[in-house]
Amino acid sequence: MKTTKFFYLSLFLVFSLACSSDEEPLAPIPLPVTMEFPADLHIMEEAADHEIFINFNRPATTSGSIFVKLKTGHDIPFQTTPPLIGQEMEIDVRKGDTRASFFLKPEENGLMEGNKDLVFELIEGTQGFLLGNKKLLNITIIDDEQAAKADFSTIILMSIEDNPDATYAEIDILGEAPGEGTLEIKVEGEAVSEFLTTVPPLDENNVLELPVSAGASRVQFEIVLKNDQILKAHQNFTFKMVRATGAVVVGDLNSMSFTLLDDELYGRAKSLETVTSAGKTIKTITYDASGRISTVKIESYTPDYYGKVDTYSYNGQGQLEFISSFPGDVILFHYENGKVVKTEELQGFFVTGYSLLEYNASGKISKKTNFEKKPGGEDIPKTMQVYTYHSDGNLKTEVSYIPSGNNSWKQETSHTYSNYDSKFNPFPLEIIPGHPVQHNFPGAVEVENSGSSTSYSFANEYNFDGFIITRESPFESYSFSYY
Repeated sequence: MKTTKFFYLSLFLVFSLACSSDEEPLAPIPLPVTMEFPADLHIMEEAADHEIFINFNRPATTSGSIFVKLKTGHDIPFQTTPPLIGQEMEIDVRKGDTRASFFLKPEENGLMEGNKDLVFELIEGTQGFLLGNKKLLNITIIDDEQAAKADFSTIILMSIEDNPDATYAEIDILGEAPGEGTLEIKVEGEAVSEFLTTVPPLDENNVLELPVSAGASRVQFEIVLKNDQILKAHQNFTFKMVRATGAVVVGDLNSMSFTLLDDELYGRAKSLETVTSAGKTIKTITYDASGRISTVKIESYTPDYYGKVDTYSYNGQGQLEFISSFPGDVILFHYENGKVVKTEELQGFFVTGYSLLEYNASGKISKKTNFEKKPGGEDIPKTMQVYTYHSDGNLKTEVSYIPSGNNSWKQETSHTYSNYDSKFNPFPLEIIPGHPVQHNFPGAVEVENSGSSTSYSFANEYNFDGFIITRESPFESYSFSYY
């Protein structure tokens, strides 16, 4: 009997094991998703639909629903999508979603009622969703009638290209920002990206987005300058507030003019105005990318107007090769051992005159003899100048002669310069273009002419950079301007 019972028991166990081996293994239970609100928000009363996010710690492992309740703010007019039903909304979640969201749109009432607060609460989710730490979300609706105005602190800003210090533009928030917001600022001008960028950065439309934190009374952004080591020109840009969101609005001072000074050009001589009893003359200089003189414009009012523009051209060694002016006048420069030894004046294709130059042991021009070229080829001496110098290289005397026959010369006038100061002379006296002989300003001049002598001195005025702006004597006055 025991043998029979044992047989049936063994058969039952074998059958049970066989059946259990055919069953599928149990599926693993997916990890739940923890959900919570982000940081509290500030939005404007007139804002369009604002998307409110609910963050997940991992992608949803199953589809389901999240339930959100309006905890406070029942009397505030607004709309949500999905809609609130009995102060609650149900938000659908699909498997794989990394976050959920709903939309909130405040209603503008046109009244100055102050800011209002809505509080939403995460109350539960379907299976697979757990509540995280931040279950409450406070949304402050900023009364747009009370939003703070944003004005540029200054409407004019200037910086130089090689400025080692950061350049900042500041914006005042009048009365402090009642909440968070942003300002969109557009940079207008030519080739903006070639000369500057900003922090926060500019987008492809040259617009930067500047955040404004709640309680801020001033915000700023940095203007990052690009130093290209090339002389171009000073650049002008306009920074304009084009849009504001959140707790700020664009104020009345919504644009700022920004001048970027080219350090290769800044401080260079621009124009010299000379006034005498005979009238007025204005000399204006422009420069090329290498910093060399490009053009010199001469305008004379003595009293009739006369004007011309001289264009400077250089050879491969950077030496001045010729100066041309309309309608076809040209001055050619001839070199020996790196020094100009002859200049020729041409009208059209014909040489009308020339000058021969001699140098002293210090390499300074000591004599310049000028000739007129007759159509028949005859060379007629016209004038001669003889020069001496002070030990610092500044011109001391200039004596002019005229022909007196038999290949001799007779002194006509002389100028003696003394009492030089240490200030840089932006428009020095030149014997030939590009060869200045007065690097500083003489304080006194003595002129001898046909046996008579006159002496006079100058009074100079300088700007805050130490550049001369006016220079006057009893016989003439000069006004200087700079790039």
